[in-house]
Amino acid sequence: MVKRELHQHDLKPERAQSFVATAGISAGDCVLEVGPGLGNITAALLAAKARVYAVEVDAERCVHLRQRFAADIEAGYLHLTTGDALDYMPLIEGPWRVVANPPFKLSAALLHQWLFDETLSNRPTRIDVVVQYQTAQKWCGEDRRYSQTAILCHLLGDPTIHKKFKRTDVEPASHVDLCGWCLKLREDAPSIAVMGKVEHVLEQAFAGAHTVRDSLRGIATPKMLKRQAKMYDWNIDAHPRTVSPQAWLSLTEFLMSLGRL
Repeated sequence: MVKRELHQHDLKPERAQSFVATAGISAGDCVLEVGPGLGNITAALLAAKARVYAVEVDAERCVHLRQRFAADIEAGYLHLTTGDALDYMPLIEGPWRVVANPPFKLSAALLHQWLFDETLSNRPTRIDVVVQYQTAQKWCGEDRRYSQTAILCHLLGDPTIHKKFKRTDVEPASHVDLCGWCLKLREDAPSIAVMGKVEHVLEQAFAGAHTVRDSLRGIATPKMLKRQAKMYDWNIDAHPRTVSPQAWLSLTEFLMSLGRL
């Protein structure tokens, strides 16, 4: 059943239960689960009385899941689709959240889809995923050195590492440390349109090992940057990683007001 080429590392049943408990599922929550695999997280979600929308790319595993959860599928508590989660998003009405252990190589692309896909009617209210520990650190922006993803996540909510796993907590055992990463989204988070502009600025700023002054040459003058830097106490000749998320949002909105974006 295990296929390493798909980067499938299933949480053992007791660890899956603990992960779902940490996610704080309430009865009736609509949950998207990408990569249910053997169904251990699925079982814990259903036990918490969530309505689960699961997407699994492995057809053989879907056969197993349909057999294991036949009664839940029949009752409408589990909606299972065979397909690529990057190409297919279940139609979920109302608030929804993510609780999943997706393939590690797809985690960044999936996160971006959940947060910035303009075809979605609304963002998830919370995301809980099992990821590689090093990835989670980058997404959190530890030591106040922010990756692009960390900046975007901090502008939308509160990214945290809430659970660490042993490498043997998954089958097959992982070669790297894993953890449960969480993003609780704020109701007053910037719109997808504004966040798209922030992402555009960040892509240029992080295109190379440049200072902010050099990397944003062409869309912002040193005078503009110095004005913003003074407001948020950062250095235009420092690396973009040292600039806070709120400072990037302020700079983006300032450039938008001047018609620079």
